[in-house]
Amino acid sequence: MQRYAIRCATLAVAVVSPVTYPLSAGERVASTPVERVQLMELQGEGSASQGVALGRESYYGADNRGETPVIHRFDANWSYLESQEFSLPGVNHIGALSLQGNFLWAGFLNAKGPRKSIVAKIRASDLSVVNTYDITSDVTWID
Repeated sequence: MQRYAIRCATLAVAVVSPVTYPLSAGERVASTPVERVQLMELQGEGSASQGVALGRESYYGADNRGETPVIHRFDANWSYLESQEFSLPGVNHIGALSLQGNFLWAGFLNAKGPRKSIVAKIRASDLSVVNTYDITSDVTWID
């Protein structure tokens, strides 16, 4: 079975950047806000069914193994490098990812049972949780 991930030219949580297209020699016109998207075949293990974050050397994919959130790290060719499962109190689902500097920011929620939403700051180099922020009282849904 082939597995694919979407690779976006510009990626940030809820932000889409305009892309320009050449019309003729030297002439460029801004398009409506869109992103260039490529379908990339994943190499080896891992998946990116929930969120994707792109760095210069590593790409990250969020997935859920049943009720266990996991982040997979890939190289810039989508070859699998490693995975890290997360067991954070009160949440069982990971959604969106964003890479800012040396840290991944991930949205977690409780998909079953009492509502809970947190954002986790995760060190990109070793996929360890640096801090979590409970934002349940501020939002009705996080992804």
